[in-house]
Amino acid sequence: MEIIATKTAQRRAQVMGIVLLAFAAAIMLLFFPGTQAEQQTTFTFNLTRVQGVIEIPDFVFPTQTGLILMAVLAAFVGAWQLAKGFKNADLALGGVVLFFVLAFLTWAARDKSMNLTGMLQSSLLRAIPILVAALSGLLCERSGIVNIGIEGMMLSGAFVSALVGSLAQNYWWGMLAAMVAGGVMGALLAVLAIRYKVSQV
Repeated sequence: MEIIATKTAQRRAQVMGIVLLAFAAAIMLLFFPGTQAEQQTTFTFNLTRVQGVIEIPDFVFPTQTGLILMAVLAAFVGAWQLAKGFKNADLALGGVVLFFVLAFLTWAARDKSMNLTGMLQSSLLRAIPILVAALSGLLCERSGIVNIGIEGMMLSGAFVSALVGSLAQNYWWGMLAAMVAGGVMGALLAVLAIRYKVSQV
């Protein structure tokens, strides 16, 4: 039994190494051909040019050099995984995916500048509804309710909030109406699932 488990672990390690090497090859095949030797990539980190704020200088580097560096690092991690293997292969995969994303950003910002801080800020802003829905799903699952209508509840709350807020000309009333609408939708699910034993799906 131990021999089978060892062979399975070795096979998984080899497959993971091949996947990591495939990421390195993808960086060179997808991004490198579209670049030229004189192109440069600029990453900026400052949102606004305000006096008195410490500014981080722009990071400027040759595009092709950055892509080669990302591909070499990803290939090194993949080769190490094939040769010796990492104790935590998932961490190695995360690092190589990070190299791939950085290579994509380097390619996308060639001969241009990209504000990484602004991109991170907008990503976090857009991730909040997904995070709230995920937390709602987690709480529902912990309570024993399968709630597949979370998005509909959020959209109902948003619609009622916009309607009431516009009619009352007060966004506080809109927020209160959104909470009430979400609570009514949740109560409807609870009554149907708990009281009448309706299939939750």
